[in-house]
Amino acid sequence: MFHGQFAMNGLLEATDAKLKEELSLVVPLNIWQEGVSISCANSREALEKSSEFEIMVRLRSGDFDDLVKRRDDAEAKRSIQQVAFERTEARIKDEIRQLRKSMLGAHDISIDSVQFALDETTSTIQVHESQLKNVEAERDSALAELKAYKMKPRKTFV
Repeated sequence: MFHGQFAMNGLLEATDAKLKEELSLVVPLNIWQEGVSISCANSREALEKSSEFEIMVRLRSGDFDDLVKRRDDAEAKRSIQQVAFERTEARIKDEIRQLRKSMLGAHDISIDSVQFALDETTSTIQVHESQLKNVEAERDSALAELKAYKMKPRKTFV
């Protein structure tokens, strides 16, 4: 046993007033009061800053959510436009292919057939021109004979 062993729990079991009284013997009471007021002021500032940060976080979260929604909407719209573009592109390419196919077929057939037809027509025209010249020559000869016959003096029977 030692002196004061039963007084060890005295401060732990003491009331607030008793604790302050005992502590004022070690540290003056005004220092404790200043410490309390500084601690309360710091606590208030921290609470205000924390409230400001919470408000900023809520605002930024709302802004972020709006941006995410706008991005999602833009991606959906881009996706729809991409599909429409690809369909239009495929349709146009198909039309171009069909036009080329029809034009190439038409050109190949037309150029060869037109050349052949042109050659045949040229030959036919040459034959007809030759025949026409012969007919004109025969006509001119016949007209000349008729003119000559008409101009001949005729014998009249009186």
